[in-house]
Amino acid sequence: MESSIVFKDNGSNWYKWDLHCHTASSYDYKYKANDANELLVDEWQKQKISTIAVTDHFKIDAKRITDLRNLITKKAKYHFVSGCRVKNC
Repeated sequence: MESSIVFKDNGSNWYKWDLHCHTASSYDYKYKANDANELLVDEWQKQKISTIAVTDHFKIDAKRITDLRNLITKKAKYHFVSGCRVKNC
């Protein structure tokens, strides 16, 4: 009996994740200029980070999360998933 399981011979796939990332919405984030989101997404792309968890201090900034979602899908062509339970997130 022949197996119907197909194995791909591409070895292991490794991904870089950052599961503790702050944005300019955190009170102690050092860079607060208007281009902070864009620079953050550019750096994630440069570092080839595939998964990010935003862990800002004491605040869920719905506007920033929406802006990051738009930048990520536009610039980095990543899929954006948010656990944010704020309207418009």
